[in-house]
Amino acid sequence: MKTLLILTLISSHAFGSLLRQDKDGNYLLKNSEFEFSKLISDYSKITKKNLIIGSDVKGKAFLYGVKKIKKEEIDLYISAVASQAGYTILSNTELNQIEVINARDIRYRSTKLYTNINNVPDNYNHVQFIMKLKYIEASDISRNFRPFMSRYGRIIDERHANTLVISDTGKNVIRLHKLAKALDTKGYLERKEFIKKINE
Repeated sequence: MKTLLILTLISSHAFGSLLRQDKDGNYLLKNSEFEFSKLISDYSKITKKNLIIGSDVKGKAFLYGVKKIKKEEIDLYISAVASQAGYTILSNTELNQIEVINARDIRYRSTKLYTNINNVPDNYNHVQFIMKLKYIEASDISRNFRPFMSRYGRIIDERHANTLVISDTGKNVIRLHKLAKALDTKGYLERKEFIKKINE
């Protein structure tokens, strides 16, 4: 896949034509219809990060309603627009870089790995999360959670360590973690033992 590297050399106050900041630091979107690549380019300038964008990243996005984005919600907003357009954003803090790829290619790329759910970003960008279970068997969770995965999400289990590895959007990882925690209780062992006795 051919890529184009765009280095952000524009000063922080000279944003692109789509996004601009108001006096409160919030962002105003100029048009209701815009090229997605232009929006992500402006976003890279706002965040002062280098941008790698695939040559297949194209198409228009549409926004109806309020065009004002709160400054604390800009990452969530951009990730949501990217997700709706079929893309995901990969972040590399070491290189101060973001990369936009087609979401269907996420399985071939490494994403940031988290072990603490509190650090998982609450947005639509893809991440990986490792969860250790206490009571319930990881194979039971992974098998039953597959219908809850996003389109390009994946879940596998490591039986010996009774651990789940989830690759999905940050928002869905947080949702799946809540579901798993609700099931991963001593009550699971009691129900399992009860069913075993009935079967015997």
